[in-house]
Amino acid sequence: MLPGLRCLKMDMEAIAAGHQEVVSAMIRDYQNKLEARTLPAGPVDDVKTSVISKIKDTTSKANISNIFTRKK
Repeated sequence: MLPGLRCLKMDMEAIAAGHQEVVSAMIRDYQNKLEARTLPAGPVDDVKTSVISKIKDTTSKANISNIFTRKK
């Protein structure tokens, strides 16, 4: 997709210079989407670990074992 947009940008430079900015914005948006996809998932693991550690600190083990028991 990106090579096609770059080719379109070169064509727009020759044909309609006024629309070149629009194509440049499309290229930037697409590059930003690609960068967002390739970011590592490391921070998600850090958040998960910190939340679990906070839960362990604030609750007692007795309460955790009774979470899924049915009240009579």
